[in-house]
Amino acid sequence: MVFVLPNSRWSGAQADIEMQFETASFHSIPMNQTLPEETFSLITKDFQLPEIREAFSEEKALTVLTKAISQLMDRNLERLLQVCYRIDLAENKLKQILHESEPDCVAADLAKALWERQKQKVEIRRRYSEK
Repeated sequence: MVFVLPNSRWSGAQADIEMQFETASFHSIPMNQTLPEETFSLITKDFQLPEIREAFSEEKALTVLTKAISQLMDRNLERLLQVCYRIDLAENKLKQILHESEPDCVAADLAKALWERQKQKVEIRRRYSEK
């Protein structure tokens, strides 16, 4: 894939851009998965979540994710924050959850926010892969 940049001052950068596109690895999107299943697959990479063997549902996925987040909050908060950063959860959203949620609801609220962010990424990938 080659992009031609109209402005000549970019000609030096053009080779860099071409190289990036030639070597970039794009996520393949399995079209046989539903949006929640694909979101779960994406979020599983960061949290090493167990597979849901019975009938899959978004509620079950959120329950599993909430448990994983709760464990990380207790055992390795730094890793949890790194995952939030890697997933690209908005910093103000994270601060809001950590400061304003009821203590018993922090893990569940954070799970919902991370789930929605990953779901948004899946939707964007699907939208642009169709074109």
